[in-house]
Amino acid sequence: AEELIKAATLYFETLTEKMVEIAKEYKAAGKDLKDPKVSQQYQMEASSDANDVAEEKLKSEMDIVMSDFRAAVDKHSRVPAVGQ
Repeated sequence: AEELIKAATLYFETLTEKMVEIAKEYKAAGKDLKDPKVSQQYQMEASSDANDVAEEKLKSEMDIVMSDFRAAVDKHSRVPAVGQ
């Protein structure tokens, strides 16, 4: 479970970093994230791009593919430290 926690930490930190980066790019381009259309576009782009980057980082730094990561999360989801 400890390796899973490290993998989850890496995955979600990478996801967050990429989403913040994309938000900054939107703001720099003068896009208003409070505009519902812009917000929806951001959410679609951020979720897709950020997931890809996070998956690549899991693979490159820990040699874990997303299907194995998801399976481990499912398997250990009842462990309090993992479930959080």
